[in-house]
Formats: sequence, structure tokens, C-alpha cells
Amino acid sequence: MSLDPITKEHVWHIIEDAKKGRAIVLTTHSAEEAHILSDCIGILAKGRLRCIGLPKRLTSRFVYLDVVPKEENKAFLAFNIPHDREASKFFGELEERQTEFGIADIEPGLTSLEEVFMNIAKKAELESMESLTLSSCIVVQAPLGARFVGIPGRESAENPRGLMVDVEWEQDDTGLLCISGHSVETPVPPSIPQMPSLRRRSRTVQGVVIDPK
Repeated sequence: MSLDPITKEHVWHIIEDAKKGRAIVLTTHSAEEAHILSDCIGILAKGRLRCIGLPKRLTSRFVYLDVVPKEENKAFLAFNIPHDREASKFFGELEERQTEFGIADIEPGLTSLEEVFMNIAKKAELESMESLTLSSCIVVQAPLGARFVGIPGRESAENPRGLMVDVEWEQDDTGLLCISGHSVETPVPPSIPQMPSLRRRSRTVQGVVIDPK
């Protein structure tokens, strides 16, 4: 159910008043709502409790494991720095080498609860992936059961929307889905929205589910 801002704030005040002296279990898809109303937050993904703790602890603990760009374009790069890295030392060295790297500006920021949610959900999704190796030696993490899988980072002048493969699935002896075969790489149809651009740093990429209809 969607609420207008005034009604939503009114409901939040009711919950805040009601939780005094008692424990209330609140379920929500809103990171903002969880952060404002909760003293302790648990995150569920794929039917499992993935973490539980104070909001501040979650935002400092559950960040990306590798220092690689989470967002990039021609103007800037955005990185998530793991909590176990010495931030002051890292930024100090970065500032010293700012001219060497051609950096115009450095702007630190804190991980948001929304980013924590998305990161944990992404890791849960990877548990439902199967790997397939293409003739181009690229390893694609294909979402379980997806037939048409786009390959980020394969855009070119000839195929501006990138490439995809048609994946065939079967059940193994235990009843679980596994890849039985796949087509050669084919151009993504013009009707499909542009896939996220990716500067590939390894031969393994996460595939994107495509509906060619």
C-alpha cells in the first residue's frame, strides 16, 4: 500500500508511540522507513535472515568486498570502500597522488542503508546463479531458469545494444536446475532496453535476464 507523505509520517508517529515499553516486529521494503523506525534491523533475502544489528553497524559492516567502481561514467567514478580498510590512510594517499591519477575532486560519503539492502540482495541473487563459459572465454553468471541472458560489456559499433545467449536448462538427479546448453552469442534485439554499461575487469560477468517479446 502506498501512502502520501503526510499520512505516512502520521503512521510513523503512531508506531513510534506504540513501541514505547514493548517490542514491535515491523516488516517493510523501505530502507528509509526501517532506518527511522527501527532500533534493530534484520534483512531477509531469498527466505533467509542475512544479517541483524543496529543501523549504524549494518552500514559500516555490509559494504562491497572489493574496491571496484560501483558506478562510473565519463565524469566520475564512485567506489565503495570496505569497512576494514583504513579510510584516512587511503584518502591521504589518494590526495597525494591526485595529480598523478588525474583526479579533479574527491568526495567521501557514508554507505546508506538502501545500499546495504541492495548489496545483500545482490549476494543472495548470486546464490541462484549458474556459470556458463562462452566461446569467447567469458564466464557468464546466468540467473537460474532464465532463457535469454544478456552479456554486459559486449557492446560494439556493430552491436550497440550488446550480445545475449539462449540458455537451455534441465533438472539434475536431485531435481535442481542446471544448464544443459546454450546458443552462440547473438545481438540483443533493438526493442530491449539498454543494458548497464560495464568496463569488464575479469572474464566473469553477471548476466542480465532479457525478455525479447
